[in-house]
Amino acid sequence: EEYLRDRSQMHSPDRGSQSKGRSLGPRTEYVFRSSRNVFDKSGRMANVDDNFDKLTLLQYSSEPGSPKQSVWMRVSDDTQVKDRDQVVYEDRVDRTVKEAEEKLSEVSQFFRDRTEQ
Repeated sequence: EEYLRDRSQMHSPDRGSQSKGRSLGPRTEYVFRSSRNVFDKSGRMANVDDNFDKLTLLQYSSEPGSPKQSVWMRVSDDTQVKDRDQVVYEDRVDRTVKEAEEKLSEVSQFFRDRTEQ
C-alpha cells in the first residue's frame, strides 16, 4: 500500500530569497507501509506509524525555466534516534560506573596497604 502527501510550501529559513539561483519546488512525501510487522506479539494491531519508512522527494531547478532535478531523501524515524540516544547514554553511564568502581578499588587497596605497614 502506498500513501502520498503533497507539500506545496517548502519550509526553509531563506524561502523568500533565491539562494544560489535555485528555486525550490513542492515537496512530496511518500510513505510505504510494510506488510510485515503489522501485528505485535500479543496479536493486537501495532502502532501503524511504526511500520512506515518515510521518503521525501525534493524537486528543484537550478535556474528558472530549466528542468527540475529530483532528490530522494529518507526521513529518519524519531523513535530510532531516541533509542540510539538512550543506548549511548546507558553506555556512558556504564563506563562511568566502571571507572568509579576501579577508582574505589584502587583507593581501598591503597588504604589496606597503609594499614598493614
